[in-house]
Amino acid sequence: MSSKSARFCILAVFLFHLCDAQAQLPAKHLTKPASRVASIPASDPCYRKLSSTGPLVAYSLMVPSHGATLVEPHHQDYLLIALKKADLTLSGPYGNTFQLHLEGGGMQVINGGWAHRVSNLDDTGALLVEIDVAGGIKPGHAACGLAASECADGRFGKTDEGSYSQNTLFDTPTVRLSRISLGPGGVLEQHRHGGDDMLVPLGPAHLDNDEGGLSPSRLNLDPGEVYSLPAGTAHRIRNVASQPVQFLEFERK
Repeated sequence: MSSKSARFCILAVFLFHLCDAQAQLPAKHLTKPASRVASIPASDPCYRKLSSTGPLVAYSLMVPSHGATLVEPHHQDYLLIALKKADLTLSGPYGNTFQLHLEGGGMQVINGGWAHRVSNLDDTGALLVEIDVAGGIKPGHAACGLAASECADGRFGKTDEGSYSQNTLFDTPTVRLSRISLGPGGVLEQHRHGGDDMLVPLGPAHLDNDEGGLSPSRLNLDPGEVYSLPAGTAHRIRNVASQPVQFLEFERK
C-alpha cells in the first residue's frame, strides 16, 4: 500500500469514529428551551406548513407507502391526527420505537423531548395533520380524556336548521380538543375562545361563517387543510352542504 493510500485509510477511520461518537451523545444535547416550538425544515418533503396562529403551528404530514420522514427533534408534546387509516412506527436515533395504529379521524398526543422519524408501514400513503403547541400539551395533567376519565360535557341537538353535536375529547391545562358534527344545515352557534383556535376537517367541509364576522365568509376545506382563528375571534359556523360534516376544534387556552 502506498503512503498516500495509507494516509487516506487513517483519515477515513478517524472520520468514522468521530461520526460514531457524535451519534452516541446523550439526548440532552438534542433539546432546546421548552418554550420553543420545533420548526420542521423545508428539506423534509413529507411536511408542508398549513397554518399558524399564536402558539399553534399546523403541518400536513404525507408519508408515502413504506416511506419515512427525516429524524427531527420535537421539543414539545404535539397532536397527530390521521385523516385516513394509518399504520406507523415512530423511531428515535437510539433504538427507541413506538407503534401507532390510527383509524381515520383518530388522534394521538405524542410526548415531546425526543428526536424521531415517522415511518409508514402501510401499502398506501399516510395523510395526517400535526399541530405543534408552544408550551406543550401536558397530557399527564389532563382534567379529562387521554389518561384521565372520559370527558362528559357533550352537547347535541336538532333545530329547524339541522342537527349538531359537540364533544370534548381531552382537556389539559394548556389546550382543549373537541369533535364537532354538523348535519346538513347544522349550526355551531356563535362563540369565542380566549386562546388561538384551529379547525381541522375530517372530510370535505363546506361551511358558512358570515354571521361570525370572519373572512372569508365561505369555507371550502378538504381533508388535510386547517382553518386558524386568532384568540378572541367570535365565530358561528353552519354546514351548507347536503352531507354531514365532522371536524376537530383545537384550542390553546
